[in-house]
Amino acid sequence: MLQLYWSPIRFFDANRKQPPSWPHALIAPSICSALLGIAVLTVSRKSGPALAPALAAFEFPISTPATKTMFMAISALIYPSFCGTAGLTLLALHALTGNSTHPILVLKCTALAFYTQLPYGLLMVIIAWLWTPTPIEVPAGASTVVVLVEIREYQSTVLSEPLLSTGRLLSWYSLAWLIIVLALMLRTIDRLSFGATLTVALTLVSVFAAGPLLGRVATAIR
Repeated sequence: MLQLYWSPIRFFDANRKQPPSWPHALIAPSICSALLGIAVLTVSRKSGPALAPALAAFEFPISTPATKTMFMAISALIYPSFCGTAGLTLLALHALTGNSTHPILVLKCTALAFYTQLPYGLLMVIIAWLWTPTPIEVPAGASTVVVLVEIREYQSTVLSEPLLSTGRLLSWYSLAWLIIVLALMLRTIDRLSFGATLTVALTLVSVFAAGPLLGRVATAIR
């Protein structure tokens, strides 16, 4: 498995000759989901008390057990949906190459590529564990609008802190690494040229970037 990190082409070529089992392939997205869930739960437990003074007057249930369970459920679905989107995209590109004889292999190798995300998941757990939030300060008797503005500014301040900003930067590096590995995977299976491999990588970039870009547009419109 370590060969995936230093020689992905050889790794996928070996798996092309001896296809992996589904349990082996799905371990990586499952572990990634578990690590992200732990990180989200840790941040949620720490941020709840920090935001409590501002949200108490409005009875926002961000720290209730049900809400924490919802956050964990949402975070647990991120990597499976991420893996599914990548698999469907690569499956479509695989069909366009005219070498559509190994669709199951493409899906299994897509899941295997998520082993590259394990270091990022571990680092996010460590960052969440080390992070200590500063309690929000809201003026006494502040109106709803003032409180909401304070919460938004507090969120921006928190995200710009060294630990969390490092985590955000690592997420982009990790995503870039995953895209490169996935493009090399399809190149190995379909024997693609350099130009075709670059096209695959750019297609993955556009697909993975679509969600965050739409979210920013929606936020700007509001």
